[in-house]
Amino acid sequence: MLTNDDALFELIRESADHVEEYGLTVDLQRLNENGALLACLPKKFGGQNWALNKNETETKAAFDFLRRLGKANLSLARLFEGHLHAVRLIELYAEKRLRKNIFSKVKEGALLGVWGASLNQPLTLTTLPNGKLLLHGTKRLVTGLGLVEFAIVRLRQNGNDADQLAIVEVNDTSRQMIEYWDASGMRPTLTGSFDFSGIEIKESDLLGEPGDYHQEPHYIGGVWRHSVVHLGGAEAIIDTWREMLIRKNRLDDPFQLTRLAKARSETLAASAMLFKTACLVEEATRSPTKSNIDDAVLACLLAHDQMEDVCVRILNLCEKSLGMEAFIERCPIERMRRDLSMFIRHIAPDARLLQAAGFLMERHGEPLW
Repeated sequence: MLTNDDALFELIRESADHVEEYGLTVDLQRLNENGALLACLPKKFGGQNWALNKNETETKAAFDFLRRLGKANLSLARLFEGHLHAVRLIELYAEKRLRKNIFSKVKEGALLGVWGASLNQPLTLTTLPNGKLLLHGTKRLVTGLGLVEFAIVRLRQNGNDADQLAIVEVNDTSRQMIEYWDASGMRPTLTGSFDFSGIEIKESDLLGEPGDYHQEPHYIGGVWRHSVVHLGGAEAIIDTWREMLIRKNRLDDPFQLTRLAKARSETLAASAMLFKTACLVEEATRSPTKSNIDDAVLACLLAHDQMEDVCVRILNLCEKSLGMEAFIERCPIERMRRDLSMFIRHIAPDARLLQAAGFLMERHGEPLW
């Protein structure tokens, strides 16, 4: 049974200072025991519809959990958001038997992931005489090696084909390589590469039709979830920054108070924008008219860009306030800074902002929503 209580998040927050050394296994077990992995499933499978919301109340529940988890530990929240995303894609596109099989694995505690990054070419496949599909290629920058049990990946038979989704078991440690994962932030996510060459899957392991991965409002529309995680990370920085000022007896300094007030106002504005965006996306999912989908995609493009800018401004205010102390290793806020600074960066932000501008120009100054 899911318990969205303070004790869970306090335990995760306390362990966050040590996960770069000891990993996320214990915290993932806490999420599983708490019922969070299960909550992503549809209610008919014992979940809470967090991945595919039926109403605004369910959207709010998923929103609040992602926000609080991001505030407790960004790396853990990154893995959980990927799990939620995978459940959504399975619910949308998987055949009944595959859906039932994978969701039964989630009930047993399996963590899912979406390994769809496009830094290298999608995996390719060939059809064997026995009807099975043989995979070729390696995926780079995949998250949760050794933690994710089943990953959704993109496949193509030929280079110009539309992407076909499939779900693949990724437990084989001999295919994993994390040695080169030396990024400054998000280290516990165990990001690296996975060699899929030689793996055979069945045609029934495919999800939907070629091109479904990029359907809206599920593609760009999905960015609201990791943007909410960013919001939680920014709020954690503000809280820790405030605690550090209290310990230094500097909270009554008007300049420090001004910086804190600016930072808090940024998160309040971003929170309102993000929740409206989440509601637009889920409404467009339930009622996929062109108008609803366009509103949802535009809102996501704008909210994603806004959240990145908000985080940058909050990081700058915090660093100016704390000075060198914000950069000292083993200080909790130093890890938080590294994690958030890295997590907010995504591929082609300028292209997405131009896409948003195109939507706006088509409206000729009309109200957005």
